[in-house]
Amino acid sequence: MFKPNASHARSQQSAWLAPMLGGIFLGTALQLQQVTLWPLLVYAQLLPLALILYVFTAIKNNKLLCLDGGQKLCRVIIFTLFAFALTGLRASFFVSRTLAPVLEGHDLTLTGIVADMAQPFALGQRFRFAAESAVVDGRPVAIPGLI
Repeated sequence: MFKPNASHARSQQSAWLAPMLGGIFLGTALQLQQVTLWPLLVYAQLLPLALILYVFTAIKNNKLLCLDGGQKLCRVIIFTLFAFALTGLRASFFVSRTLAPVLEGHDLTLTGIVADMAQPFALGQRFRFAAESAVVDGRPVAIPGLI
């Protein structure tokens, strides 16, 4: 009967560590090279897929998912997919909170309240503004809630 010891546990952890770090680096780098973001739904579907593949390989110990000798490559692919999807979700979240490019360079009339105290910095002062509505040339437009 096989009894796992501390050195066996460490070797199991190191078997996942290098592929995990390599996959996270590769997935993040690939995502940052995209010219345009994919739809949010694509990233939202890739993330659970990567998690399901990870759980499946951890439970089955790579016997069914990867052929002999391909375990490290399989792990790199899983973590690449995970990092790619997570980075895409984060980028999509930040893009959704920015001003639409078509509104840049136009004068906007904003209505709202000052949400935070003014803070001095090198070029003057800044404060957070909770916008309730915005108008450009007499027509309402959508803007991020907090400016």
